[in-house]
Amino acid sequence: MQRLLFTAALALGLTATVSARTNLLVNPDFNDPEGFGTGWGAFGAADFNAFFGANGHASLYADRAENIGGVYQLGIEGAQGTSYTFDLLDVRIESNWDADLIVGLEYYQADDATKIGETLSIYTAEDFAQVDGNFLSMTGTAVPGTVYVRPIIQFNNVNGSYAGQSQANGFVFDTFLSETPNPGEDLLRNPGAGGPPLGHAWNSAGNIGFNEFFGEDNAHISLFADTGVNSGYVWQQKIDGEAGKEYRFTLEDVRIESSWDADLRFGLEFYGDDDANKLGEVIVPIDTSTTGDGLSFTMAATAVEGTAYVRPIVSFENVNFLYIEEPNANAFIFDTTLEEVLPDLLGDVNRDGVVDDLDIDLLYANLGSTDPLFDIGGNGGAADLSDVDALVEQVLGSLYGDSNLDQTVDLLDLSSLAASFDEAGGWANGDYNGDTIVNLLDLSILAMNFNQSSVPEPAAAALITLGWMIQRRRV
Repeated sequence: MQRLLFTAALALGLTATVSARTNLLVNPDFNDPEGFGTGWGAFGAADFNAFFGANGHASLYADRAENIGGVYQLGIEGAQGTSYTFDLLDVRIESNWDADLIVGLEYYQADDATKIGETLSIYTAEDFAQVDGNFLSMTGTAVPGTVYVRPIIQFNNVNGSYAGQSQANGFVFDTFLSETPNPGEDLLRNPGAGGPPLGHAWNSAGNIGFNEFFGEDNAHISLFADTGVNSGYVWQQKIDGEAGKEYRFTLEDVRIESSWDADLRFGLEFYGDDDANKLGEVIVPIDTSTTGDGLSFTMAATAVEGTAYVRPIVSFENVNFLYIEEPNANAFIFDTTLEEVLPDLLGDVNRDGVVDDLDIDLLYANLGSTDPLFDIGGNGGAADLSDVDALVEQVLGSLYGDSNLDQTVDLLDLSSLAASFDEAGGWANGDYNGDTIVNLLDLSILAMNFNQSSVPEPAAAALITLGWMIQRRRV
């Protein structure tokens, strides 16, 4: 069979990069210049303000027994079957709080008014171990018919004996709503430390900050080793982990000034269900003998027994004690990734943990590459059409023309091709020769295999098995 070859990695944007998590919320820290709480709605005894020193937040007033209330955000497009994670990154609960706090997701039809389902997590007063810095996270899957997903934070069941407990309040300072990462995707929230607000989802201590003084919208983490007493660290928490799995933490774009003279380290810490008691860690030094722009550092570690959360951390200490003021002895981190290291799976060229039509498209787009990742046939050299054959026929057990990869070329596949005919598309749309256009060439390929299956018929399978048994008895 003759097939037309056309490589178009740029046209399709097909790369094997790690997808970053995107915050679906507007004004996630309730501190928009147009006014506190812009983009959010509120009901009952809840509102938005900044009485903690111009530090915007949502306020929940559980100071009277009859109070209930909450905040929410409208207009966030969702899709049924998609998993979403809603995080409250920085919550202050006063010590005399005695009410239920509900964090959840509601699912709505196209009018964004008819609720068809919800996923709620309920926290009681006993769930809060500290006043400041509580971190709450929940996950839910959108129900059938979902067009909009609505995050909501609310409280009720205030202690009935309250009579004006003036400080029994809760305050939410930062939030994050994203699609739950799939295997192989970036687990970090806000990996570039951008904003607004700058650095949200990250925690820091010591002489570390978040800014963008290297040009507009060029956010980064800053480590200030410009005086001898300085030290600090930055981390991100509440990232789901699992014992025995390997995780890779990468600092992808690092600038180290030539006058840097301090220890710089990064690594992974592993925590149990409470995300408070550290069970283990792997911290490695960064070689700072090479300075300049665009440096990259990577480390990996396997989560220890009992791990429920994995925490990436970057720290510096042991600054040259002779420093009095060395204004440029700093380091800057512009981008990061944290990913689960997936086991090698033949044919999974986009490294998402499954072998499917997207891998066929990406392989076509990389024909000619000498990267071993694309050598599916194992014959060495540059990737070619024999590697596509190996992926389709051997790894996937399918055949050309099988758009949905159910191992049979039938009317379902013809329907997919017809729906995208004369349009750009990939394998699932009917582009079987990799030229990124669904046309007569693809129809011809489908026609040659129409009503054929890569799965042997029962009788044929029995004959194959019988032949194998006879051959075994002759040996």
